[in-house]
Formats: sequence, structure tokens, C-alpha cells
Amino acid sequence: LLNNFVYETVLSTGKDYNSDSTAHTTYGDTGNVLTDGTKGGYDGGSKGKYAGFSDTNGVVVDIDLGEVTDFDTFRAYLAGGTWGISTPKKLVVSVSDDGESYTPVGATEYAVLNHTSDTWKTYLMQIKLDEMVTGRYVRFSFTPVGTFVWPDELEVSRSNNGRPAADNSVYIQNFNTKIDSGDSTIFTPDFGTITTQNANHAWTANLIAKWDSELDAYVVKQVFYGTGLESTPDVTLASDEILIVSHKWDIYDTDVNPIIGSKQNTENLYGATVGDVVVLEGIDIANKTLSGVAPHIAFIHVHKPKNEADCTNDQTCGLCGDIITPATGHDEGEWTTLENGTKERRCTECGTLLETVKPSIEGIVGDVNNDGVINQYDYILVKRHYFETRKLTDDEFSRGDVNKDGKVDQYDYILIARHYFGTYKIG
Repeated sequence: LLNNFVYETVLSTGKDYNSDSTAHTTYGDTGNVLTDGTKGGYDGGSKGKYAGFSDTNGVVVDIDLGEVTDFDTFRAYLAGGTWGISTPKKLVVSVSDDGESYTPVGATEYAVLNHTSDTWKTYLMQIKLDEMVTGRYVRFSFTPVGTFVWPDELEVSRSNNGRPAADNSVYIQNFNTKIDSGDSTIFTPDFGTITTQNANHAWTANLIAKWDSELDAYVVKQVFYGTGLESTPDVTLASDEILIVSHKWDIYDTDVNPIIGSKQNTENLYGATVGDVVVLEGIDIANKTLSGVAPHIAFIHVHKPKNEADCTNDQTCGLCGDIITPATGHDEGEWTTLENGTKERRCTECGTLLETVKPSIEGIVGDVNNDGVINQYDYILVKRHYFETRKLTDDEFSRGDVNKDGKVDQYDYILIARHYFGTYKIG
């Protein structure tokens, strides 16, 4: 099962980057914000967390990975606000070996909304390539809506089959315990109905996971953020579900006994996607016990095919919609000849008609109605034409003029009749 999991290694964390774009005068880049490993901050106005740019000509950031390597995934975490800051309308990613000549490898105009408040919204723009590309330098080029581009973190990653990186994990402190500052807790069905009074999940990232017997693991069913004591819904878990809750109480949120790492814990939990597999390390759900130095969970994705790939349809994942196996495309096909002399070329995989070649008129003289045989029906059509009770069309006339004398008359229907009765062979 583990061989089917799609893991990723983030290559850009802690790497140098530069930009010639115009930095915002107050909330400009501090020099390490975009690759410091933290992303998805909910307050876009927090100086030192976001790198604000105000450049209508576009914003370009180049990351130096330090060496030529391979990668296939790019993410940009951004914010939008009520002061004219919007998510960019386009992101283009390019790569380079020398930092001079860049080649575009992917683009997106789609932004996933991660979080919203009265004044801020956070977004994720993501590009995943079908194949690995190589390079040392990766360029993120944003086309702004209006003036501002407000990025938090830029990531370059490689898909692989290794274990999830520790900084993608959510560390767990306890089971079935009312949330306190900075806590991460797992609630099980025997806790009963989970309310803001007995669990305090009103200001936390909340994730419901459901057991999947086919994968032999919990799978993310729902992710939501608490919106206060009155509006956060109660949760009643099914017998095969768990609720994972995380609260951030980090140095950016408080000066009173901050819990270092709780911010990242919460953001990692809220960043999980429906369909992701929950990997448990040092956590026993059945016995509600924690073991090891740092019990934690991580989220990885296992594709579940929605369909089979065929000549014209990609095989897609029924959970995330990604393409698992691209469509094969029609093969060269095989030719067959029908009774009327028409030739058809059909795909041998799916039978789709790829090409049709009809025989020349010369090859079907006498077959007036073009049904593939010369019989009494052709004789009747010629006879009616001769007695002017039903005129032949141009194509019918060409096929009915058996002796090729430029007219259709009694001589032609006599030849057709003899052919039908086997006393004469047309052609």
C-alpha cells in the first residue's frame, strides 16, 4: 500500500531568492519570507510574514535551489484583502540551469481559497506537471489584478515515494481533551457529541477523517475552520470517524506563553485535502494512546481511479480529479472491406471509425442503389428511368449506364437482369 502513496519533498525551503519587482514600501520583502517554510498565515497584514509587491507590470521571483535537480510541483501561497489586494490572475513557472535563460513549464489561473475572515483571504495557486523537469533556478511570474501581489510562501517540490517530511506533519498532544492554547487533539466517537463547550473547537482547524477499509487507513472527509462559539457546528462522529483539532498560539498570535510550532501545526491540518490519507505515527486510535518522541500525523494522497483510461478518455482520480493515466489515443487501426466495396479503417482498441474510402463509381456499375449488390431492385430502377416513371440521380445514372453509351435504357436493364440471373457477369 505504501508504494501507492504520493509523497512530496519540498526543495525550496531555506533557499535564496531574488526579485527585481517593486516591493511595497511598508510590507515589502524582508529577504527570507518566501522560502522560510511557513505559509498560509491568516493575517495578511502581519509584517514579516508576507512579501508585498506593488508592481502593475507583474511580479517575478527567482528561487535558487543551489544545484540542478528535478521537480514537478509548484505552489504559491498568497493573500487578498479589502485594500485592493487580490489574488493574481495568472501564475507562470519557468526553469533555468544558469539563471539567465528560462523556459516556461506550466501556468495556472486558478486559485484555491484556503481561509477567509472579515479583512483577509488566503489562497493557494498550484501547478503540478505530468513529468519531472530539471533546473537550478525556478521563476514564479505573477500577473496582478490591479497593483498588488501579496505572497506568503513559494514552494518547489518533487513527488516521490519517501516518507512525508516532518514539517508537513501535525503533532498531537492528547485524546478527547478540551482544547487549550496551542493544543492538537484527536476526538473519537466515544467522546459523544463534540460542542464548542466540551471541546472548544470554535477557533481551531478541524478535520474529520473516515476509515477506508480498502486503503486500510483513515481518509480526510471534511476540513473546516471554527468560526466562533455560536456559529461553529457541533460534530457527531460515526463509529468509523475521528475528529482532529488544532489551535494556533504561536509567537505571531500572542506574547503570553506562545506554543512554538502550533501555528504550523494548525496550518498543516487546515491545508489537508478531502481524499488525503491520514498517516499515523506513534498514535493508537483504538486504545487512545500516544507513543514515541513526537507522535504526529501527516497527509498523503492515494489516487482512487474513477474510470479506466481508453483511447479518448484519461483515467482520473475520483477523489481529486487528477489524471492518473492519460488517454492512449487511437492506434493505426485495421482496414476492412464491406460488401459494397467501401473500405473502413477502425481502431483495434475501441472500434472507432477512423477513415472511410468509398469505391469508385467504375467499380460498382450496375449497383444503381449502391447497396453493395446487383439485383432486381437495380433492374427496377433502370426500367422506371427508361419508362420515365422515376428519374435516376446523377450518381445512380452513372451506375445504371452499364454499357457506357451515355444513356440508361432497355439495354442496361437487360444486362442487369442477366447478371442477377447468372447468365452474364457485369465487369
